[in-house]
Amino acid sequence: MIQENQISTDKFKNGLANISPVGIAYLSADGTVLHANPILLQMMQASNGNGNHNANGELKELLSVVVTEDNRSILDHLLDGETIQAKEVEYTLISGVKKQMNISGKPHFSLNGKVNGAVLMCSDLTDQNELQAQLQQAQKMEALGQLTSGVAHDFNNLLTVIIGNTELMLMSIESGNPLQSNVEGIMKAAESATNLTKRLLAFSRKQPIELSVMDLNNIINEMDLMLQCILRQHIKLVTTTEPNLWKIKANQGQIEQVIINLIVNARDAMPQGGTLSIETKNTRLNRDYAVGRPEVNPGKYILLTVTDTGCGMTEEVKAKVFQPFFTTKESEKGTGLGLSTVYTIVKQIGGYIWVYSEPGQGTTFQIYLPIAEEEICSFSYPMRKNEIPIKKRNYSGFIY
Repeated sequence: MIQENQISTDKFKNGLANISPVGIAYLSADGTVLHANPILLQMMQASNGNGNHNANGELKELLSVVVTEDNRSILDHLLDGETIQAKEVEYTLISGVKKQMNISGKPHFSLNGKVNGAVLMCSDLTDQNELQAQLQQAQKMEALGQLTSGVAHDFNNLLTVIIGNTELMLMSIESGNPLQSNVEGIMKAAESATNLTKRLLAFSRKQPIELSVMDLNNIINEMDLMLQCILRQHIKLVTTTEPNLWKIKANQGQIEQVIINLIVNARDAMPQGGTLSIETKNTRLNRDYAVGRPEVNPGKYILLTVTDTGCGMTEEVKAKVFQPFFTTKESEKGTGLGLSTVYTIVKQIGGYIWVYSEPGQGTTFQIYLPIAEEEICSFSYPMRKNEIPIKKRNYSGFIY
């Protein structure tokens, strides 16, 4: 016999709730979890051995999240007899993992009209929201690429006229004429601008990018003097490179651009000085790492890490850091294209980039660059007499 102040969970335990893709919980009149289905236990990272005991702690915190301006929580609404329709909340599990949750709930009434419990339904939107953010970022970068391509083409047409007229001027000026050096200066500037348009077209993917197999350590070592010039004297540069680093296949100019943009960004974050660290190492992203990161392909990668001891970033700034034209610098000191360019280049060569930062705790950029196929397939064997050579096979499917 079911009492008025109690609701039965037998049907719940044995019914469709246990195979539902949505997290579902039955609550008592005082907010105690009577039963939680397996997907909710998994979502809340609670063991389903005893189930409810472990879920209670997490759900108690979740139910206390305020969802309205009158400072009433999810539980307050349900126990007041109010239905909750698809409220999206951000919630941090006891383990520290952040979740974006879609919450719905419906109170259960006894025969005398009093609330004697409630049903809570939860959906995990974390992965969906992350994919949506990545899509929005890709759309912004595509729009920027189209804009950049148009500007680069128009600029290139102007340069063609400048270079053509400059060549005619050089042909008409006699050797030793004082104007010769001035005209040659114009020619050099125009040629430099032409290289700039090539970089802009490569950024917008309107021009093929020349890729080659290279050693990232060599690039960093060759750039050492330039990086020292970019940094202020009161910023210490520490470089740690792994011996026998695997090779990557990329465009050297783009890789240099990635490093320079990250260095400039780190320098500006340390106006009072500090330490800037650059590190390279061989690493492997396994299937466990790819869980929750649907864009990641497991395999071998080169990890490039750039860390500064600067001012750090808030969560709000960190969420926008790769957006085109977003900058926290003064208008005359930043265009907001540095990190968005880094993001585009890394994605173009099949890599991944993540940023870790807290206010006052500095910033770390981690860039995973896929190793060259030539590196994966670098094997040889002695050929027998009259044997016909075969193409090297791609064994990338076996690097997990």
